[in-house]
Amino acid sequence: MSEVRLSIGGRNYTIACADGQEDHVAGLGALVDSKLAEFGPNRAPQEAQNLLFAALLIAEDLHQARSTATAQQAELAAAVRERNVAMGQHDQHKARISELEVELSNLQSAQQASARESDDIKAELTRLRTELVDAEQVEAELRSGLAGLVEERDALQLELDEALAREAAMPAAEGPFARVATADHEAGLAPALERFAELLENCADKLEGKVQTS
Repeated sequence: MSEVRLSIGGRNYTIACADGQEDHVAGLGALVDSKLAEFGPNRAPQEAQNLLFAALLIAEDLHQARSTATAQQAELAAAVRERNVAMGQHDQHKARISELEVELSNLQSAQQASARESDDIKAELTRLRTELVDAEQVEAELRSGLAGLVEERDALQLELDEALAREAAMPAAEGPFARVATADHEAGLAPALERFAELLENCADKLEGKVQTS
């Protein structure tokens, strides 16, 4: 144990304290002495009352300090709660940002797929238009060929009608002369019939090619 001499209110006191606490006890004594000095000429006649008043002032200071500490602790706790809320919102925002990034990536992928599909549709449309133009050309050729066949048919029909009329107008003949006339008539009709058959075959080939293309 150690002893510390204190001077409080003009009086000396000897206080026992633990070893190493001398400076701390001396500081407390100085604090009490400063509180007494605040009374000035208003000091009570009894020293005990003065010490009581000094102790009350020190207790008031301690109470205010504790109140301030409590308020600061409450503010600190509120700040911690706000920080926790902010951190929670921050985490939520980060999670939402991640979700939006995934959605954006999916939208970009879908947009790229849509662009490829659009290109494929455009290519298919171009191909179909080309096939339509080709089909229209084939149809025009077929119409032209058909018109030619109709004209050829009409000409052959006219020629056949004329031949039949001539044959009907000719007097009846017998013997080799009749056979020669018939042979000449058939020889004149044969090329026309062959031409008509050839035109029909060409028309059939074009029609078959159009069907296979379609």
